[in-house]
Amino acid sequence: MATGKGSIRTNYLNLTCDLCDSNDIVETIQGYVCRACGVELTIQKLQYDRPYTEDAVQYASGLGKTQIGNKRERLTSPDSRSLKRLSWHNSKMVNEESALLRAQREISRIFEVLDLPRKVRSLVVDKFSKIRTHLKPRSHLRNPEKLSAILIYMVLKVKNIVVLKDELVENSILTSKEFNRFLMQARYYFPEYSGRDRIVSVTQKLLEITEHFGLEMPFYFLAKKILHRLWDAVKNTTDNIVAG
Repeated sequence: MATGKGSIRTNYLNLTCDLCDSNDIVETIQGYVCRACGVELTIQKLQYDRPYTEDAVQYASGLGKTQIGNKRERLTSPDSRSLKRLSWHNSKMVNEESALLRAQREISRIFEVLDLPRKVRSLVVDKFSKIRTHLKPRSHLRNPEKLSAILIYMVLKVKNIVVLKDELVENSILTSKEFNRFLMQARYYFPEYSGRDRIVSVTQKLLEITEHFGLEMPFYFLAKKILHRLWDAVKNTTDNIVAG
């Protein structure tokens, strides 16, 4: 029998020889052969072999995300407890990756809306990754979008970059009450926020007030001098109130 390589056309279940257009194709050990002209077609002969037995866990030797079998196999396996723990761990890792992506999107969105300096955006993402791991599983503060908004405010405050609470609340999913409550919770995991130099922050606000109302620099220096003199008496109020 002459054999050669020719391309084929497939019409769903039918094979056709391109050399003689015959549909008289037979399956042999070597492959598919045209009985009319004896040409072996180039189509591959596929064979399916079941990759695992019923009593074995699929790809059980690995620890990848898709390598610990399905739920029924894990339950019937002698190592069901270990497999359940691995499945939980993989699920947790996927959830953490998803939360980080959601946070990155929300942080980028708020920075764009409020026209905030991009140089500190990576610092907010880094703080998110570190702080969220310490929060309790059912804490409302673990919500990626809510935690992102709080950390944007705190990081900018530490860097003495002006950001208004009301604007942040308006452009996030936080309510004003949630903002205040979550801010108190997050301070425990962000010691730099409580230990920041608030005088520098208030001084920056004084300069912005001076420029906004077109006041002269002597006004700014006098306000700064008064701030240092009265700081111990007014430091327990917010930065905005002190500056006002």
